[in-house]
Amino acid sequence: MFLMIACPWHIMQSRFGLDCNLLSSMVLISITSLTFSKKWWHFFITGILFGITLYTYALSYIIVPILLLLTLSYMLYTKKIKFINIIVLGIHIFLLALPLILMILVNMGYINQINSFITIPKLFSFRGQELSFDNIIGNLKQFKIIITHDSFIYNSIADFGTIYLFAIPLCISGLLISILETIKAIIKREFTITSIMLFLFIANMFLMCLTNINVNKINSIYISLIYFVFLTIKKLFIHSKISFFIIISIYFIMFLTFLNYYFNKYNIDNASIDLVDNNTIELVQEIEKIDKNKTVYMHLNIHQPWIYVLYSLQLSPYEFNNTKRENNIKNYANNYSFERYYFELPDEIIENSLYVINPDEFTRDFCNELIKNDYNFQFYKNVIIFYKN
Repeated sequence: MFLMIACPWHIMQSRFGLDCNLLSSMVLISITSLTFSKKWWHFFITGILFGITLYTYALSYIIVPILLLLTLSYMLYTKKIKFINIIVLGIHIFLLALPLILMILVNMGYINQINSFITIPKLFSFRGQELSFDNIIGNLKQFKIIITHDSFIYNSIADFGTIYLFAIPLCISGLLISILETIKAIIKREFTITSIMLFLFIANMFLMCLTNINVNKINSIYISLIYFVFLTIKKLFIHSKISFFIIISIYFIMFLTFLNYYFNKYNIDNASIDLVDNNTIELVQEIEKIDKNKTVYMHLNIHQPWIYVLYSLQLSPYEFNNTKRENNIKNYANNYSFERYYFELPDEIIENSLYVINPDEFTRDFCNELIKNDYNFQFYKNVIIFYKN
């Protein structure tokens, strides 16, 4: 428990309320429930927990099936579970996973968009498109990111790492110990939680082979990594009490050092980090005051600006699905346009429209053309709104 509490990854992800971070907690809860399940209704509850886990993060539908395949095969082999209990477990997982399965089938083109008892739209892009076997070796090199830090300041701190830099050898040692213990357990047909943690690690490594990752994207692997550190410390306690107390002392010192940095210097250095762009929300409200009918073309230097427009307009998902369009102007990465809002500039000025532009070297000429065409303009924070009365 102390290793989890003191782990920099756990502290960082607990502060940053990103939805995908639910995966690590739900995986741990589901594994614990499965491990202690004995009666049929235990497996009923466990099936529901794993079903919920599938919706904690988009890429969980890669991790959870592999974890279950390895774990249930192992539990069946060691007589920890009966086949009838696997059926009880599987039925409830399948029922909860059915909407997700349909979503994947729709967006991979196997079936048409569903608009009946349940709404499953065809998306312009979905996370399954990120998966590929084309760069397995290159993707595996990302393991360094997992045990050190990624490029996002809200995920990890380079000076401390995700599990503390000094703990990396302990983690690698624990991985080797878990492999040996799992081999022994399989030979003796014995069940051990160490094997389950290894299977969770393997499931996450399989995901890493298929896509680019960062700390929050592959967050469930840290349950295994922290457990591997625990295995090494446990071995030290058995074989060398002095080494054990040295490691624990270092952990306490690093934990206190991290807390001091985190609650002081880190807060000061990153006081300006704004993970939600409230300016864009207010900008949309200002646009609605100027005109509620004209087409709006936006060029904003922010990530996924349509999210803020949807939030500001409080547009229902049904209205969005009926009016969404795919952007097709070259060099624009924004995927969605809807209703009267476009998140790209047209090739030519379209009269009777509003233009909301964050001025830069790419839009300077377009802004000048708007002024030549007698467009009025007003500054709103860091953007210019062009309009005609």
